[in-house]
Amino acid sequence: MLTVQIGKTFDDPKKLQKTISWLENSFSCKPSEPCDILSPVLILGYNANIVNCNYVYISDWHRFYFYKNPQILTGGRMSLQLSIDPLHTWASTILNSEGIIIRATLPAPTLIPDGQYPLLTSQRVIQNAVFSNPNGYFLNAANSSFILTTLSGDWTPPE
Repeated sequence: MLTVQIGKTFDDPKKLQKTISWLENSFSCKPSEPCDILSPVLILGYNANIVNCNYVYISDWHRFYFYKNPQILTGGRMSLQLSIDPLHTWASTILNSEGIIIRATLPAPTLIPDGQYPLLTSQRVIQNAVFSNPNGYFLNAANSSFILTTLSGDWTPPE
């Protein structure tokens, strides 16, 4: 059994740190078999308040998830098809990461001297996060990784 918090957010899914209004109680639930940690299906007792929500935190897994359209099941149960919110789940890691900017694909004016990295900035913040990808998700290649880098700010390129 898992213990989850359920709430609602109106924030854009692309927002890093979301504002969430949580229901007062936590809920016990069971993941369906087989369980996929990136998009699990949870089975729990029916609660009318859950129908109007769209967000879940699974404390056992330390992950945040979105859901839409809860399904009503027999026996006073309901199911939630979740999809992970990687930005909010790893927001503190992303915000506390440091890195070196090397490339981008945005066709915009840049303050960075690399001609293959056109990026305009307005604040002095550089953030980078490396995500391990042992199951080949997104890249279709086992044991691969990808790097998420963000840059913003008044950045003056080195001369």
